[in-house]
Amino acid sequence: MAVQRRGFVLQGQPALTQSDGTGIPRSTHLTVTPVTAGLIDELTGALAGGADDVRGQAGAGSDGGPDAAGGGVVGSAGLPDPAELARAAREDGELDLTAVLALIETLPREVSARMLVDFLAEFTEPRVR
Repeated sequence: MAVQRRGFVLQGQPALTQSDGTGIPRSTHLTVTPVTAGLIDELTGALAGGADDVRGQAGAGSDGGPDAAGGGVVGSAGLPDPAELARAAREDGELDLTAVLALIETLPREVSARMLVDFLAEFTEPRVR
């Protein structure tokens, strides 16, 4: 969110434990394309400023619990309802991806995969006006 407030959207990646047990921490995926190549100075400024803003703060879900990623949209199982998350994101244009990544890391893979499918189905549903 700190970089997004500066006009750039980064793609967060959840932490992952590889088959050999090696842990890869949560990270960010960033692709520089010919379009963004012309904005390198602005992008690096946004990255540095965003890092300065959040340095020393605990990340969303840093306690490892799914409640940290609830965003106030909790279903009957005590987990965020993916359809409600999608509707909320469509209404106000905001989705805390860090919290979503924390949830993905916390849940069993089959549960988080199903939630992602449900979220994307609702989020991409054509709007009726």
